[in-house]
Amino acid sequence: MELTITKIGDAAGVILPHDILARLNVAEGDTVYVTDVPGGVKITTHNVDFDEAMIHAERVMKEDDAALRRLAE
Repeated sequence: MELTITKIGDAAGVILPHDILARLNVAEGDTVYVTDVPGGVKITTHNVDFDEAMIHAERVMKEDDAALRRLAE
């Protein structure tokens, strides 16, 4: 799909067609995240960096459960 960059105030943007918004399940005012991927960018409705951080946090909590419980006392 080819989209045209449009001037929006002092910035520029791309208008996402209705079918793309529907596929992302987003509407005006919702937040999307842009992530660098090989060959371009990816637009998602979730924060990939946060997801990765949570995966690591869950691993640490599982592996170091006893130490974290002692620190919480």
